[in-house]
Amino acid sequence: MIGFAIIVIVAWVLHIVNQRLFAGKMEAIEHKSMQNAPATLVTVAVDPSSGGPQRARLCFTVDSFASLPEGDRSFYEASERARLAAKGPLCMNGRLADDLRAPQAGDRAEIFFTIENGGLIAPSRMEWNGRAIAP
Repeated sequence: MIGFAIIVIVAWVLHIVNQRLFAGKMEAIEHKSMQNAPATLVTVAVDPSSGGPQRARLCFTVDSFASLPEGDRSFYEASERARLAAKGPLCMNGRLADDLRAPQAGDRAEIFFTIENGGLIAPSRMEWNGRAIAP
């Protein structure tokens, strides 16, 4: 009878440990996946002296984290508001296509990013007017 109780307890402990390990892997996978969100350009600084495609520094604010699950969404929205108040808008450098007018402050864009621990996001690319702005 005691042997059976020990087997049940060991099986229960292994089940709990397995659940926690699996939950950590799922969280890590989710953090590595690409997300997207609408953004508003705040400042655009075009470098007219760049040879070839125009280079620009595009600063933006994320309008919504609607692509994230609800629990993550509210956490990342609050974190982004706090980061914006403390450090200002996010910025990225990019090459602009020659056949398009340069983006302007107030234009809408789509930002693609990965989510990081601690409520941070890591922007990787941007689309504006349906065209990718190459990093």
